[in-house]
Amino acid sequence: MLFLPTVSMLCYSLLLQAVSRLVAAYWKPRPGVLPLVWYVLVSCLLLFYLNHKSISARPPLILLFSVPGLLHYWISTMLRILASVPKTHSDPRDEDHKFL
Repeated sequence: MLFLPTVSMLCYSLLLQAVSRLVAAYWKPRPGVLPLVWYVLVSCLLLFYLNHKSISARPPLILLFSVPGLLHYWISTMLRILASVPKTHSDPRDEDHKFL
């Protein structure tokens, strides 16, 4: 039960984040292009390596397999974007609790 979501997060999220960081140093693709290319690439690889008897069952299995990894990628990307946004106002409550 724990193995499949972990592999999904590795294939569809962690490796994608590492590749996007490396690619960003050389090439700045439009938002959404690299995740789409990565999704198609990993799905094609899984289509060939997924050892299931029914060929028609492979695409739904890959779709279900990719959901945890894509959710992990989306949440971690949103958190990284939100962490990089500077505060635009000073909240007095922040000063009261900065040492807690």
